[in-house]
Amino acid sequence: MMKPRKYSPISDIKFVNYFQYSKLFSLCVHWVFQNTLNMDKTELIFKLTIDLVLTFLFAALLQTYFSWFVSGLAGFLLAHTVNFIFNSQIYVVLKFFGTIKHERSQFEEYIQSIRERLNDEPSIRWAGIYGSMARGELKSTSDLDIRLIRFPGIYYGVRACWFILRERTRAHANQFPVDFLVFDSQDPLNKLRSDEVPIIIYRKER
Repeated sequence: MMKPRKYSPISDIKFVNYFQYSKLFSLCVHWVFQNTLNMDKTELIFKLTIDLVLTFLFAALLQTYFSWFVSGLAGFLLAHTVNFIFNSQIYVVLKFFGTIKHERSQFEEYIQSIRERLNDEPSIRWAGIYGSMARGELKSTSDLDIRLIRFPGIYYGVRACWFILRERTRAHANQFPVDFLVFDSQDPLNKLRSDEVPIIIYRKER
């Protein structure tokens, strides 16, 4: 008998073992965390700032009709959902369900296109592909795991975060599953799986 497929990215935690095969539970987990557990400091601050700004804007609009408490709560839920759709790339989640499929040629086309955009982005000094492609296990239901390292400084930090926000939005518009993270240094890469030798797609030296 075929073994049920696990959907939850935190299925190693014992108390969620019962729920790890649920699509709805997995979607909720992704919505709550939005990959923040893997983000480096700059990207995490950027992500939370977007949440706060959108929450304030939505709450201000709703305050005409509701109390500040209800407006604030609804504003946060709306802001977090909008951020989830555009900044967390919902198609990365859907690929867990096997509903999103792409040919290898589509992955290669995207890699070529992002190389060109990286050449025009001064904040990124290194970019590499990890995940199933790096392990030689790419399938039609895989996503593309890209990790970037930015140049130091607040200016480059903000630019790098805006860059991947645009990339996630572009991927969302094209229904393409790309899992982006931008790091402040090399250190987070040293904590990744040892069997994933990155495919370097961009490197820039000053």
